[in-house]
Amino acid sequence: ATQILANYGLLPTQAIKLFFNQLVATHKIPLSFDCHAAEKQLTAKLLNAISELGYLSFLFLHH
Repeated sequence: ATQILANYGLLPTQAIKLFFNQLVATHKIPLSFDCHAAEKQLTAKLLNAISELGYLSFLFLHH
């Protein structure tokens, strides 16, 4: 765990402080147990961007 935190430039004590600050600020545990939520969100964003690019290229190619 310490190596993962180090990759983010955090010490364990800093990570715990961030966790507690979010807990107090939101009154919720700042964790998601849906391991695919971020992937689904990214996929939706990518599909949206691709469709926008397709629409934009259609506009540029047909004008």
